[in-house]
Amino acid sequence: GFPYNFEVKWHPTTDAISYDVQLADDATPANILLEQLGVLDTTLAINNVLPDEFNKSYRWRVRALIDNDSVSCSLDWSDWFTIKTPYGKPLLSEPLNNATCVSLEVPFTWQPPDDVLAYDIHLSSKADFSDTLHFAENWTDTLVVFPLDNEFSTYYWRVRASDANNVGVWSDGRQFRTTYKTPAVVYPLDKATGVPLTVNYVWKDKGEDALYHIQISDTDDFSNILADVDGLNERTFEYQHTLHNKYYYWRIKVKIGDCESAWSQDYVFKTYLAAPQLLQPANLATEVSNTPTFKWAAVPTTQYYELQLDTIANFTSAIIRQNIPASEIKLANPLLENQKYYWKVKATNQEGSGAWSQVFSFTTTYIPPTAPIIISPDNEEKKLLIDNVELVWSKVDRADSYHLQVTKLISFSNLILDTLNLIDTTYTLSGLDNYVTYQFRVRAINQGGHSEWSEPFAFRTINVVPTTPPDLTTPAHTAANEQTNVRLSWLATNHAEGYHLQVSKNEDFTNLLLEEKSLYVPYHNVYGLEYDTRYYWRVRAWNEAGIGPWSEERYFKTISLVSVQEELMSKYGVTLYPNPVSNIAELNINLPTLSTATLRLYNSNGVELPLNNGKVSGIGSNSIKIDVSAMPAGVYIWKLSIDNDVLTGKLNVVK
Repeated sequence: GFPYNFEVKWHPTTDAISYDVQLADDATPANILLEQLGVLDTTLAINNVLPDEFNKSYRWRVRALIDNDSVSCSLDWSDWFTIKTPYGKPLLSEPLNNATCVSLEVPFTWQPPDDVLAYDIHLSSKADFSDTLHFAENWTDTLVVFPLDNEFSTYYWRVRASDANNVGVWSDGRQFRTTYKTPAVVYPLDKATGVPLTVNYVWKDKGEDALYHIQISDTDDFSNILADVDGLNERTFEYQHTLHNKYYYWRIKVKIGDCESAWSQDYVFKTYLAAPQLLQPANLATEVSNTPTFKWAAVPTTQYYELQLDTIANFTSAIIRQNIPASEIKLANPLLENQKYYWKVKATNQEGSGAWSQVFSFTTTYIPPTAPIIISPDNEEKKLLIDNVELVWSKVDRADSYHLQVTKLISFSNLILDTLNLIDTTYTLSGLDNYVTYQFRVRAINQGGHSEWSEPFAFRTINVVPTTPPDLTTPAHTAANEQTNVRLSWLATNHAEGYHLQVSKNEDFTNLLLEEKSLYVPYHNVYGLEYDTRYYWRVRAWNEAGIGPWSEERYFKTISLVSVQEELMSKYGVTLYPNPVSNIAELNINLPTLSTATLRLYNSNGVELPLNNGKVSGIGSNSIKIDVSAMPAGVYIWKLSIDNDVLTGKLNVVK
């Protein structure tokens, strides 16, 4: 402090008996402020000499007085040494002297002396600064923050200017007492996730006289305060939040007596996922499938779900299904039949699990039976008798009865039989229609319901034996002058699948000229009959069930050859040679006028055979060659058409 008092020191000089010391103004060395002569020691205290001026430069020097056997004199002055008065005391600002309830994060501030570049700051727990809690050197700012560790404690602090140019005088020491520390948080911790909606906020106890102040917000800047409660004398506070999967923010401070702590840091946590809403099976549902599909409403941001299923309401023996990625699951293994079950679901993501849903219950139905397998008749079996069709299917385990359907339609839309409560696995049908295809299927039934239908089978009943003889139509009975190539025809008969034709020259049909047993149309062409001959013929119908009665017997007579054929043969000069033939026959024709002659050849069944060059045109003699080399032996009918005239004859092929 001032007046500025100090000591100057120097090294002793040999044989010196005393010293002279001068102190001068540095700016004006000739201005001697102090001259002390005859100083016997090497130290001189300079008191109350310098004016009250901080950071002021001065000079001082010293000389020795020598006295020995050879000389007695004063030596030269030493070089001038420069000294400075210290910087002035900084003026402390904050915290104020004797301040109380000071924040543990208080900034220390002061007013600087002129031309100071750095400072030393000293913080102590002792008034005499005999200990050091914190010390900052060469601090270039006029503000510093020290961590204060002790709540409700007295601290002492001071500052001096100190840089490369000078050192100042310590400021007057100040004291202050800190406030209380912010309560330490117990629950919920910062950045906690999966927190229930009902939050019991907990912090550490600060003593029986402590009162607490809590704020809760849903915004990080606390612009929307949900709860602002002061004066709590308990270290807990319960709050019911409303939103799942939502960030909430909170902070706490304490007041003891007149001192109040600062707000704690802002803590954040996230509430857990919403509880899923159960959908299927509905609560208290009955007759639920033994392999049910469980469904619930999806919860946003969920990674997977956990389902618990139990026959006991408290889930002590629960069937647990974890890591279900979707909001539904179908059980692969069947549940017990006619059993009451309880189920619940919760959602989970990387932040934790949500609350369990409400508990639903349901009761399973009885397990339906499996579908029967049809044994008889074989599928697509035919010709079954209409009064004795026995339907047989396999016996099904757990089946109480069977349900049988019979129809004529593949769609089963028009049933002719729909019977329930069949105990046996055999059912005999009667009174069916002939020649009809029927479809039938069967399913099993028990308390749990019915099975799927069996694969439908089909069968066809047998036809009715024709009972009506065919009605012969052409030629008319007793007809005369029929051509030697004639079509025999009759009316179609009910239930006929085919016809049996007999042609004979005698009326008792003991000598058959023609017998066709497998005719499928109601007519037949007969070729190469003899001229002027009576023929008897009859027909009967047949099907898979049997043969019907013969028709009435009819006869007709062919035309006389002399009356027609001889006249035409003479008119056109027709000759055929050789006949019988084994290779090539030649048919000669004389056309009296310009005409076209066409030759056709038929086998005994009336089938026309191909001919090469079977047509000639012109006037006069012509011939047509008939190549029979590839034909089997037998009697063939030729037919020659010239304008409106037709000539016929037989060609015998021999081999």
